[in-house]
Amino acid sequence: MPTLVIGYLVFGLLAVIALLLLFHIFRSKEQGDISGKLIWTDYGIKTKPFYHSEFLVFGKPDLMYKVRRGVKAVEYKHRMGPVFDSDIAQALAAALAARGSGYRVIEVLVKTRSTELSIDLRESDSAVYRKLQGYVLLVRQAKDGRAMQKKPEARKCRSCAYREACA
Repeated sequence: MPTLVIGYLVFGLLAVIALLLLFHIFRSKEQGDISGKLIWTDYGIKTKPFYHSEFLVFGKPDLMYKVRRGVKAVEYKHRMGPVFDSDIAQALAAALAARGSGYRVIEVLVKTRSTELSIDLRESDSAVYRKLQGYVLLVRQAKDGRAMQKKPEARKCRSCAYREACA
């Protein structure tokens, strides 16, 4: 009888391991697995940003990988929590700028410590810019010294590096 119990335990353990492996395999494909050859890294302030001369957009992703049909740009956010619209806008601007500098970016992956979002960019530069146009206008107005309206949200303020300075 004890041999039968041990057999069931071993079978159960193997079944759990198999399910975890399957979950990991499908989860990686579903959530923007980073595969391919690393071709570009942002090293911070000393790394020159990319520029798209038609749309006058600057930006740089954190990493870029050569994948089968082009380039995947990755934007990391070092916080727990969701991916915000502003994160997506930053990643799209960086991808558009990289395209303007000759990289064929076909996908963007935005990752926080707890969430990730993959965005298919197999569309024209104009289509990508249309998604960003409102944000680009706001950034240009801010750079020109125009007073901007604050829109604090508790969920965003908790992870913001400027939360102490914001009144």
